[in-house]
Amino acid sequence: MKIEKIEPPKVRMYAIRKKPKNVPVLSTLTYWMDDLRVLEPDEEIVEVLIRVVKKSRKVKWEKLPDYGDLMTLASWISCVEQGGFIDYDGFGHYSDGKRMTDIMVKPSDLSRGIIDTKYTHIVWFNR
Repeated sequence: MKIEKIEPPKVRMYAIRKKPKNVPVLSTLTYWMDDLRVLEPDEEIVEVLIRVVKKSRKVKWEKLPDYGDLMTLASWISCVEQGGFIDYDGFGHYSDGKRMTDIMVKPSDLSRGIIDTKYTHIVWFNR
C-alpha cells in the first residue's frame, strides 16, 4: 500500500481575547485562558477538512448508481476549468470507471489543489 502525505488546506481559526481589568501581570495568562473564545470555523472549511481526512483512510467502494454522469477525471477537470461546473451545480465521487468511492469531490477542490489524481473517473451528480 502506498502512503502519501496529504497537506490539508490552511484553516483560518479566529480567537477573541478579552483583556481582564485590574489583573496583575503574572495572573494575566490564567485570565486570558479563561476568557479565550474560539469561534467555529466556516462550514466550507470544515467540509474541505473532512474530505481531506477521508482521502487518508481506507476507501469504501460502492456499485455505480443508475443516476449521475460517469466521466473521466480529465474531462471533469476540463469542465471545471471552463466554468461548466461550480460547487452550486452539484458534486461528484471518485471512481475507477467500474465502481464509485465514498469520497466526495467538488469543483472548488481543483482550485484548492486537493484533487486526488490516482482515480481515473468521477461520477458527477447535478442538483
